Amino acid sequence: MTEWAARQTLTELIGKVASEGANLQRKTMAGGTEAAETVLFTARYDSNGRKVLRFVVKQLSGRPRREAEIYARLVQQHASKLGPRLLGIHRRGETLLLVIEAVRRKNAWPWRDNASTAGLLREVGRFHAELDGADIRMPEWDYEAELVQAGQSAVEALDRCRYVKELRPLSRDLRPLNRIVEALPRLRGQLLAEKPFHRRPIHGDVHPGNALIRSTSPARPVLLDWGRAREGSPLEDASSMLQSLRLWEPEALSAHDSLIKHYLSGLGMERRLTESVRSAYWVAGASNALAGALTMHLWEALDENRDEQQRAGAAWMAQNWLRVIRRSHAWAL
Repeated sequence: MTEWAARQTLTELIGKVASEGANLQRKTMAGGTEAAETVLFTARYDSNGRKVLRFVVKQLSGRPRREAEIYARLVQQHASKLGPRLLGIHRRGETLLLVIEAVRRKNAWPWRDNASTAGLLREVGRFHAELDGADIRMPEWDYEAELVQAGQSAVEALDRCRYVKELRPLSRDLRPLNRIVEALPRLRGQLLAEKPFHRRPIHGDVHPGNALIRSTSPARPVLLDWGRAREGSPLEDASSMLQSLRLWEPEALSAHDSLIKHYLSGLGMERRLTESVRSAYWVAGASNALAGALTMHLWEALDENRDEQQRAGAAWMAQNWLRVIRRSHAWAL
């Protein structure tokens, strides 16, 4: 992203003030894997540098351009409290510059407190409830076909683990993984038709790194990186957050069922985990595991170019996602 493009964006945001010469600082940000580049800009635009405007510019090319459409069609219209404010979308040839507010967070890691997680899940549930039956044209993405391909890649990677001594224990889950992947189209069809959840627009990538608590009064949860938003089961968002968080926070694991009930409450459902809800929840969890996390960690564990510590860490992550596969297998097959 050129300095010129960023300054032009700033000019469009604050008009004449910026055109007269703002002190513009940039910082490349990690994350946002759908974007070619994500940059935080800080503009100080008076003589003493006391007036400050902070905003994020995401450079989107190819399929990730759909994130700009998602902000315009979904976030701005239906998730204004749950997503960053949209400040502008600007075209630079075949590239789109998505300009959003830089959200000030209350603290770097609020998820040690289960109350923060419960609040986020309630807000996600309310977001999903609002979208039940909503007529929103989401950008095209054949997610179901990609999910099957990713699942097949996970089976291939786990099969290779049989021939690596340190990874051989992981291959014990080859049978349940293979059965889940073989049944995936049917399981997905059942999940997306499951009442009362139904198919509807979802964020599609809810995890602790994509969620924060806004530093306002009252503090409110915010979801970042909407590039994987699509139509799916709302349980995919809830299970994604909880299955990711349990890797880092034992308290979240011990409060797992209670946290699911907070999500159901936000969705407007009875706070009761019936067998059908549990079954759908674990199929949603398996879908999230197969969407990329499990496959990525398995291939990283098999990568001989990585050091021993990196491979051991990847194997540990894969083991945890395989637990989700086992639970899904137990409940759904």
